[in-house]
Amino acid sequence: MARTVTVAQVIARARKRADMVHTRFISEADALEMLNECYGELYDLLVASFQNYFVASENITLVPGTVAYDLPDDHYKTIALEL
Repeated sequence: MARTVTVAQVIARARKRADMVHTRFISEADALEMLNECYGELYDLLVASFQNYFVASENITLVPGTVAYDLPDDHYKTIALEL
């Protein structure tokens, strides 16, 4: 069963656990920045533990004279490149 939690709920839960519900010692912007950093660290750990689970393939047609190509929006890192 999936549970959906919003960013605002995660921040509210963190404030409650830290006994900081009625204080703005950490601004909403700072809380969001910290949450994003922790999410990135968690994602790194998941990818390191389950490397092949997150692998996807992409084919790119090379065009003469083109030196830059857009990566997919969900690109995290490149594992291999075959030419």
